[in-house]
Amino acid sequence: MKRIAVIAALLATACGADAELQGSSGTAATITLQSSIEAATRKLTVRIIGPRDKSNVIVTCTSLLSGNPIDARYDTLKTAELDYPPSDPANLMISDVKKKDGVVVYVDARNAQNQVIGEGCEAGVDVEGGKTATVNIVIYPAS
Repeated sequence: MKRIAVIAALLATACGADAELQGSSGTAATITLQSSIEAATRKLTVRIIGPRDKSNVIVTCTSLLSGNPIDARYDTLKTAELDYPPSDPANLMISDVKKKDGVVVYVDARNAQNQVIGEGCEAGVDVEGGKTATVNIVIYPAS
């Protein structure tokens, strides 16, 4: 596996506009790609999904990884597409994420044909104003 120096910050709106500039709050996600897909990866799609879907069912990494992460039933708070490898890691900022406890961070890796070649997920991430949490997401080859 190859760990990349990509940090994506998820800032809660409760922090105000200056939080993005100060970097004083949010969630830092370190994304690690398995070496078997690293060379073919051209984009990373990051989805921040609420802890419950629109029917009040708990969202898990298993449900996202084995299903359709863009299903309309999910409460998708934010989606960002990032180029890989990044030309400037400082631009990998996902801002204005609603303050929410226990969100799910889902990441997929895509090749030049925009096909999903790998996926990873972390559940139970708290997005809070004024605080930073660290999330490590490993991207494994898609099955």
